Amino acid sequence: MGVSGGYNLIGRVLVCGTRSCGFKSRYPPLELCYLNLVVIMLLLLKIFFCFLLVFPFIPRALVKQASFFAVLFFFFFSLILWFFFNSASYLTPMSIACWTWFGTYSLCFGVDAMALFFIILTTFIFVICVVSAFQSVKKNLQAYLFLLFLIEFLLLGTFSVLDFFVFYILFESVLLPMFLLIGFWGSNARRMKAAYYLFLYTLFGSLFLLVSLLLIGFQLGTFNWYFLLVSDISYTRELFLWPGIFLAFAIKVPMFPFHIWLPEAHVEAPTGGSIILASLLLKLGVFGFLRFLLPLFPYGTLYYSSFVILFALLGVFYSSFVALRQIDLKRIIAYSSIAHMNFGLVGLFSLTLDGLTGGYLLMLGHGLISGALFFLVGVLYDRYKSRILFYYSGLALRMPLFAGFFFFFSISNIAFPGTFNFVAELLVFLGAGVSNFVSFFLILVSLLGTTAFTFWLYNRIAFGTFRFYFVPGVATPLGVFDLTRLEGCLLLFLALLTLLGGIFPMFFLGALDAGLFYYFI
Repeated sequence: MGVSGGYNLIGRVLVCGTRSCGFKSRYPPLELCYLNLVVIMLLLLKIFFCFLLVFPFIPRALVKQASFFAVLFFFFFSLILWFFFNSASYLTPMSIACWTWFGTYSLCFGVDAMALFFIILTTFIFVICVVSAFQSVKKNLQAYLFLLFLIEFLLLGTFSVLDFFVFYILFESVLLPMFLLIGFWGSNARRMKAAYYLFLYTLFGSLFLLVSLLLIGFQLGTFNWYFLLVSDISYTRELFLWPGIFLAFAIKVPMFPFHIWLPEAHVEAPTGGSIILASLLLKLGVFGFLRFLLPLFPYGTLYYSSFVILFALLGVFYSSFVALRQIDLKRIIAYSSIAHMNFGLVGLFSLTLDGLTGGYLLMLGHGLISGALFFLVGVLYDRYKSRILFYYSGLALRMPLFAGFFFFFSISNIAFPGTFNFVAELLVFLGAGVSNFVSFFLILVSLLGTTAFTFWLYNRIAFGTFRFYFVPGVATPLGVFDLTRLEGCLLLFLALLTLLGGIFPMFFLGALDAGLFYYFI
């Protein structure tokens, strides 16, 4: 895989984006059938959660079985997309399907390598969320699952739509079910405060995005991604529009100093909500960067890239060392998520092929690993009703399976060789080193903080004398039980995927490199 300097890479984007490169020849119409499967998946999801809404008195056992088999079906259905994608040439950038409404407006959906892996990640993560709900959600399970399927429907639409304005609508629509999920099924009295943090912070950034979109629509008369890609936006207008679009996506990531909402939301959210936040919702901001900001506004990206890298590095340092001072398990992993997301942004805005690829892979690896860590914290909370770090010690003695999985995902979180994050962070290092040696050195130093709080956390939980008296009547030396079979199978599958991405990275890089090369080189 070649490495390109930042100026050369963005220069090639400019050549593609500003010259007349042939809309019909460069962007072929629908030639493959796998995009139709995405549309069918969206419709089936809608039918299923409407079914849950219309029939509110279904027995709890039947709701569990139906929802579990439904999310499994959608996950395996999404793997069919990968099968069709691999059966075609990776150099075919995107499969498109458009519907024309009212004779003038066309709504287009498309799937390329960037969207494909996020779609598969979405369908897989919701399998874990549904399973975690069976143990953690004691009341209103049907309404909880309804919100989960609604969020999945909106996320799949966000990752596949090619209309910037419809993307904005779906991007913001995810807020409402997440607000309800945290507000009604949160764990403590501060859950409403956390829900409002999530809602208001994201809404604040979205106002700037809306203004930028309206200005684009007034100038160009369209929000279609393909037409925007070949449109000629002046240098001055790009510099004016870029900050508003960037701010909306940066808050969703979240970047420093707009990160305050994430630890609050993680701490108060139910286990499924925390998994969705870490594994999927944060990725919406990164997907917005890759799909819209970088290819559509290349001049602005080149102009502001140093500014973004500076604040991303500050976010990595800040969140890594703040995590050392936390005592809530969810809050520690939340700050770990902030560090990794900002680390990935250093790769994306290095504007090199290695940096872009590494930043994207880090999003996939983080989605698997952080989801597993939040799932494990949820397991502890379901058994002991506490997330305070000081209450735990010696779990390796009584819960060896839990301790083993927690150790594996902890070292995966710090990019241990052979894991998904190792390949991703190595590519980010290569991209940052070519673009800016100072940023390369700083992110290398920042890893010390990440490694420190990871091993400190595991040492406090797994080793020492086992404590069974902190929650009277809940846990006793004889009453502690390890992971269930279902929990163990899900974590084992997550671990295998993490190893797959670390040992056989070309399994993902084959499609991803071709897609990124096509759009950015």
